[in-house]
Amino acid sequence: MAKSPVPPSRPAQPSPALAQASKLLQEGKPQQAKPLLQKYVAKAPSDLTGVTMLRVAHTQLGEFDQALYYAQRAHAIAPDHPEVRGILGAALADAGRIDEARTTLLGALELAPNHQPSMAALAQIHQAQGRHEDAAQMAARALGLGLTPILARTLAISLVHLGQPDQAVDALKRVLAQTPGDPALLSLLCDTMLHAPGVQPQDAAAAHFAFGRLLQQQANMRADLPARDMSPDRPLRVGLIGSAFRSGLLEPLLRSVVGHLDPHDYKLHVYQHGPEDAATEWFKTRPGVRYAHIARFQPVNICQRVAGDQIDVLIDTTGHHDPAVLMAMHLRPAPAQATWLGYPFSTGVTSIDERFVDAETDPDGSERLGTEKLRRLDPCSLCYDRPDPADLPAIVPGDPARPLTLASIAAGPRLNDATIRAWVAAARRLSNARLLIADAARALDAPRAALRQRILAAGFAEDRLELVPLGAGQSDRLGLLARVDIALDTFPMPGPVLAIEAALMGVPTVGCTGPSGAHRSAASTMKLLGLDHLVARDADAFVENVAALAADRHALAGLRAGLRDRALSSPLLDGPGFSARFGQAVRELWKARVAG
Repeated sequence: MAKSPVPPSRPAQPSPALAQASKLLQEGKPQQAKPLLQKYVAKAPSDLTGVTMLRVAHTQLGEFDQALYYAQRAHAIAPDHPEVRGILGAALADAGRIDEARTTLLGALELAPNHQPSMAALAQIHQAQGRHEDAAQMAARALGLGLTPILARTLAISLVHLGQPDQAVDALKRVLAQTPGDPALLSLLCDTMLHAPGVQPQDAAAAHFAFGRLLQQQANMRADLPARDMSPDRPLRVGLIGSAFRSGLLEPLLRSVVGHLDPHDYKLHVYQHGPEDAATEWFKTRPGVRYAHIARFQPVNICQRVAGDQIDVLIDTTGHHDPAVLMAMHLRPAPAQATWLGYPFSTGVTSIDERFVDAETDPDGSERLGTEKLRRLDPCSLCYDRPDPADLPAIVPGDPARPLTLASIAAGPRLNDATIRAWVAAARRLSNARLLIADAARALDAPRAALRQRILAAGFAEDRLELVPLGAGQSDRLGLLARVDIALDTFPMPGPVLAIEAALMGVPTVGCTGPSGAHRSAASTMKLLGLDHLVARDADAFVENVAALAADRHALAGLRAGLRDRALSSPLLDGPGFSARFGQAVRELWKARVAG
């Protein structure tokens, strides 16, 4: 949640201890600031500045229960101070006590209706609850009082979830024009531009290039790497870093490499910079793999950890979804670095040497849109961990007599208004077709109701619409796909995993391609599944492809009957073959680095 500033009740001459602690907190060193503040507060328990600063230290350390304790102490000292109430509301939210936080922040705004920190914290609570319309309205109102990166971030993320990525891009550009030095906010702009139908690839590339230049301006230094053996053919220490080593769409793709890469030639280290869950255990317990949880590490700490492990080749797996990792890689904690899988565009970081792609996602000429050298892992740049066919849910044969079910699984923030209009147009072309949309966020009432309203506003019948919550695991997605006849992909940002999992359940996917690798990842996947005829060039062709596929129910049934076997025998599920190509790419990257 948003950090509230310390109330303006400082002593005329701050003590040296508070001045030193404040400097440490600004430098991101809460562990060093905390004992200074504890000592100070023990001597001056009613000093509001000391108490609130100690709360900040605990918050930066992720010690939210302790942070709440000191926020409550501050409130006891100054119960009617709106800023103190804002601090307490933010602390309650960090501690997971959302309803109390919301009530407290509303109370702060009753005392001071234009108190921006309380508005920012309340907007973030709305966002966490999936109340994106409320979050966007509150953030926009607060931004009218002054520009802050956290408010711009809240507004942009909620606009994307409301299906308005182009408006989110405009909002971020306005804030960055006046506060241009925030790399995390510029990273969010880079990511958001890939979701926006109105953004051209060259404009997205310009934003990514600007991100790289900003890192060079702000941190023009390199990690101090220990000396190492630069032999080209020796076993390599390879680090995979990102925030996706947990349940989600990338998990089966990461498992395919981690499970099959030759352990004699490549000593794998996995760095999870994000929350863990039950799926993380697989990576933790994989023989020969060293796992590290670095969730709260700042870029400098990430760099130090990777450099200390003497990683030879470091590979980013989430791109601008996790800008702290990119900021760490800018410092070059490993001699050779690449980006792969989780972000279908250049990072803009010049310290990242290569991007692993394929000839379909990034054909000749794509180099102009990025800073990295492109290394193609043809025929595909990803591989899905092959399940045992005996463990897959049974395929339910389509009944030509019943209405078709069209579905989207796990679209998330890719679900913009242009995509919804195309889906509704396609479904309305078919007699009594049903539309099923499943996503983790739909477990919350607010986002489910908001999405329902967006779809109904596009002209779809409510009695043919089904919105269902979705668990994060592979089995949840496959189970829902058993109910589906035709899967619908999103655009301009597609989801390549959907086409694979749908094919495993005998369900063809209709997709749409575009002018950059960010738009072509699903087209690459569908080509290998023999479904390239279902990849459209624009929304009108997308609608026609759905209608043509549905028109011949017997032909659709024949296609569905063979899709699982087609998927299981494709390069997309050949873990050993893909990992051999992946390992060769890592080796060639290392050799290029050795050669200088």
